[in-house]
Amino acid sequence: MRLVLGLGIFAVLAIPGTTAAWVDPVSVSGTTLRTGTADLKVNNSDAPAFTAMNASTMEGGDSTAGVLTVKNAGDVPLSYYLSTSATNADGKSLAAQFTVKVTGDAGTSGSFPNLTCSGSALASSGIAFGGDLLGSSTNRRSLAAGGTETLCVQASLANGTAALGGTTNITFTFTAITGSTAVPGWADTVQTSGTTLAMINAFYLGTGLTADATTNPSAPQPLRRTSPTNTTLFNYDTRDSLPGLLLNQGANGVSETGYNKNMRWNMAVGASPLTISGTARLRIWSALKAWDATRLGVTEAGLFDCPDNTPTASCTQIAIGSLSEQPWSSGGANSWALKSIVLSPSGSYTFAAGRYVQVRVAADAASALDEMYAYDTTTYKTALIIQ
Repeated sequence: MRLVLGLGIFAVLAIPGTTAAWVDPVSVSGTTLRTGTADLKVNNSDAPAFTAMNASTMEGGDSTAGVLTVKNAGDVPLSYYLSTSATNADGKSLAAQFTVKVTGDAGTSGSFPNLTCSGSALASSGIAFGGDLLGSSTNRRSLAAGGTETLCVQASLANGTAALGGTTNITFTFTAITGSTAVPGWADTVQTSGTTLAMINAFYLGTGLTADATTNPSAPQPLRRTSPTNTTLFNYDTRDSLPGLLLNQGANGVSETGYNKNMRWNMAVGASPLTISGTARLRIWSALKAWDATRLGVTEAGLFDCPDNTPTASCTQIAIGSLSEQPWSSGGANSWALKSIVLSPSGSYTFAAGRYVQVRVAADAASALDEMYAYDTTTYKTALIIQ
């Protein structure tokens, strides 16, 4: 019976279609999926116009600056780097003349032409326009979600920089990336527009002296395209013991032949013609004899085209102008007054190859006293400016 019953149970269990398998479910917890936003903004914009550091009248020794605010407007951490590009449509390569500084200052210091970022340069910042300026694609700055930081950018021209009248446009490109360098995530790019830097077109009145004069000048002095580098204003003549150049009053203005009444500055044009176009003005620092601060001063200036560099050269007058003011000086000993003398006619003129550009300055007979002039230093950048 036990055998029969055992066989019967076996037979029942062996009926096809009635078998079953064991099941062991396992649950996994802790996995969360959500959306995120990577959003970089510069000056609260995705395409800002950055004009804070624009400057149209730069020359050697000048600096300009502006502040950019970088914000992580998203809800995930990101890191970014800053690169720049420059265009020089006039072919004068002005961008390459600048020394650049990037700091974390929230504002600029001073005023143009000495507008600066007073802080120390940030780590991993560059010193020139073109290429990476702050960090790089493999060395980025971290910015937490909702975080901001300020970048102060300063662009400077060294004393002695050539006054080419060039213009450059600078684009700042911010590239932000989530994740790590090895495993990058989302990316966001912001480009600025509107940054324009330009130099004046200038001819600087110079001197060959490195100390006070031992004789009076009797020949044309150098006229240069590079801004001055001298920091000391020497006494350019022996007619007095004061710094600068003293010119005696003359009845014939820039037509005077004596170098005590009419000083001349010459620059060789070179192998190629030189064309100037626009209005010419002479920017000059001046004072009446012995720093008189009350009486009338009259200065005449002119632009000439000369065949050579000799004192007796027969030159062609291109433009002329004069300035009359009372009082002439700004007051007090050693106080030079900045003057601007517009020359006319304006327009376009071409100096042929091999000729000389000449600037003349004279103390007019209508002036109450002889006149003194300061030039060829980083403080007194006297120049003929074409605009």
